[in-house]
Amino acid sequence: MSNYFSAYFPQTLYVLGDGKKQATNITLRFIVRDIIKKRSFVYYSYSIQDGDRPDTIAAKYYGNSNYDWIIMIVNDIFDVNYDWPMDSYRFEKYLRDKYGSVAAAKSQVNRYEKIIKEGGQDEFGNPQKRKTVVIDKNTYDQTSLSKRLEISAYEYERDLNESKREISILDKFYLGQILEEAEDIFE
Repeated sequence: MSNYFSAYFPQTLYVLGDGKKQATNITLRFIVRDIIKKRSFVYYSYSIQDGDRPDTIAAKYYGNSNYDWIIMIVNDIFDVNYDWPMDSYRFEKYLRDKYGSVAAAKSQVNRYEKIIKEGGQDEFGNPQKRKTVVIDKNTYDQTSLSKRLEISAYEYERDLNESKREISILDKFYLGQILEEAEDIFE
């Protein structure tokens, strides 16, 4: 997000304590996000790979790394440290910091689930996800082996991290229109 704030956001004078301070008015970000999301633009699905960053994806798709803010706004990414998937090295470090080791994360139970509906395929051959509900330990112990799951801390953290990998990318055909509308808002 190299020049997103400096290039597009107006400065506002704030009174803080006993003095005045000039700061960037970031509240306009939400207006831009709403405009982009409400339009019926064409989006493409993209799976984030290890090493990808918003600026590298923007450079690849739009030819300019400074459009990383468009990648972030389209996908409601506010902080790349939390909303962007970790690469394998950072993920393992995160597990070690939080659980002591990867092995400890794999051995610690995060939650218990009961299988409500098995996955598989529908009548058209489309894959269907397994449906589960979170249950307590007592209910888990009373549930048949074939209908219960024990989810480890490792599985929970992995699934949470992986859920951040699928993003949408705005078709570059509409980039000019978005930039014009953003400039109009910020003026």
